[in-house]
Amino acid sequence: MVDKFERFKLRFSNLKLSFDNLSDACQMKQYSALELTGVIKTFEMTFELTWKTLKDLLEYEGYTEASPRSVIRTALQAGLITSSDCECLLSALNNRNLLTHTYDKQLAEKSLKIIKKEYFSVLESVVETLSRRTL
Repeated sequence: MVDKFERFKLRFSNLKLSFDNLSDACQMKQYSALELTGVIKTFEMTFELTWKTLKDLLEYEGYTEASPRSVIRTALQAGLITSSDCECLLSALNNRNLLTHTYDKQLAEKSLKIIKKEYFSVLESVVETLSRRTL
């Protein structure tokens, strides 16, 4: 059985790979329809791994949160993210939920702009914070 810290490190490794893919995708200037879909799906996966990696670290530290919203709020209380990061992650959660259940080209294009302008830097900050915790 993998202990809680090892599970956190394994999940973080997956998060880092997904985040690197998102980073590459966000540097592109133009997107075909297929590439746009790929960026949106990469964002969804990166976001999912972000909150689950936060959850794993919080569990290792003694917290017991289950939902993405409660994990994000507890991460704020635990000092893992700032209040502005918390607000942005909660917004990203709402957007991720909408994107997961609805595909609309206009929504995808609007979301791409938000991902690149707002969500990416917050995800990067979380990845950096979590990276320091893996040492």
